[in-house]
Amino acid sequence: MWLLTSDQTRVRVAGVTKRTAGEQRVHNLTVAGLNSYHVVVGGVDVLVHNEDERPGEDCAATERAAEEAAEESVDFNKVKERRLEQELRERYDLDPHEFKREELGRGAKVSSFDVYKGSDGYYWLISKDGKAKIKSAYKWK
Repeated sequence: MWLLTSDQTRVRVAGVTKRTAGEQRVHNLTVAGLNSYHVVVGGVDVLVHNEDERPGEDCAATERAAEEAAEESVDFNKVKERRLEQELRERYDLDPHEFKREELGRGAKVSSFDVYKGSDGYYWLISKDGKAKIKSAYKWK
């Protein structure tokens, strides 16, 4: 899944967590001069990362390099269709085609992608030609 930023740059969504909660108070913090900092929220340690605004530096290239390095560190095992169907139904009440459409978009050619289990615990969609690797928002572990 991709988002379009205000400057028309495409960024990939690495994951989504669905939650249902009542009205919640939120605090959006930006700490001048700090790229990352640590906070404790409800007894949980959280590392917060600000956008690194360095004039003249190509942030998009840095993000792409980080994504590529992360992908290279993941091992993949192809999931057989019946096994995938069973796992997605039990865990998420989805069938494989719904899963692929949700991750790739309604107009995508879902038959050109296979589903793999990544060593990072997530399902990945990899094009049959191996040129596209997309990390899904769904965990298999």
